[in-house]
This record gives sequence, C-alpha cells and structure tokens, in this order.
Amino acid sequence: MATLTKEIYINLPVDDLSRSRSFFESLGFGFNPDYSDETAACLILGENIFCMLSIAEKFSTFVTREARKTDGPAETILSITLSSREAVDALVDQAMSLGAGTQLPPVDYGWMYYRSFTDLDGHAWEAMTFDPDQMKPS
Repeated sequence: MATLTKEIYINLPVDDLSRSRSFFESLGFGFNPDYSDETAACLILGENIFCMLSIAEKFSTFVTREARKTDGPAETILSITLSSREAVDALVDQAMSLGAGTQLPPVDYGWMYYRSFTDLDGHAWEAMTFDPDQMKPS
C-alpha cells in the first residue's frame, strides 16, 4: 500500500510572477509568505494543497528537461472543488474578467457542474462542484 502524503505541492512555471500573483489574489486566493520570494510564490489552494508559481529560471532548477510551453499540447488540468454552482460561476467569471482564456463551455451533469479556464500563463484550470449522493448508478 502506498504511503499517503500529508501535503501536495504543484509546481507551475510563470512568465510574470507579479502578474500571476495579482491574478490569483484577485480570485480570492492567498499566498504563504514563508515560501514566497521574488522567484516563486506559494499559492494556497486548500488546507494542505499548494501551487508553487515560479519564474522560468527557478522552475528550471527542479527539472532536467525544458519546461513544456503552455501554448503547446495540454499536459495537465488543475481541478479545484468549490461549495456551489454559484461559487464556480463567480470564480470563473472573475478569472475571465481578469484576462483568463476560455477552455470549454460549462458542463452540467446535474450532480456535477464545472467550468474551465486558462490562467494568464495558459495553465488549464477547472472549477467544479458536485454531490456524489445525487449521482445515478451506472
């Protein structure tokens, strides 16, 4: 059996750290100052979930190959859950007003609703809400 982790840190390269930080602060997210400096900012996504936004030079110290450009093939989608459909709409609408890009139209399965966007650096995000008790058995 795999050991369960205590925390998760996602690492993303960004072109302009100040711009990215401002974008996520405008969406209501905070940053951990203990793990932030002029080269990286620790975005708090949840109690034990963090996203390190790092400038290219810093990000390159963590990998042995070139970082994938976000205007190329998609490699990952960062999905976050929110408390309600209204919270999903508010977050994505705010992201779009701040310059985020469009991904797909909203998806509504009744028991699950989500919308997606790309942040200012082209990273794909999904904001979702769901109630597994409403899911119909297959």
